[in-house]
Amino acid sequence: MENLALTTLMLPFIGALVVFVFATTSGRRMGGFVRRADHAVHVVADLRVLSGR
Repeated sequence: MENLALTTLMLPFIGALVVFVFATTSGRRMGGFVRRADHAVHVVADLRVLSGR
């Protein structure tokens, strides 16, 4: 049960990391790093709202 609670608390951070890594790697290739980083910030904000924080 403790592992489930810990995993649930970490989900927004894991999601942010995945989105950020995707944004930096694909953004560099396509030249849209700033746009993708901005999108990553919005996704993280959405994840926090959905998780109730």
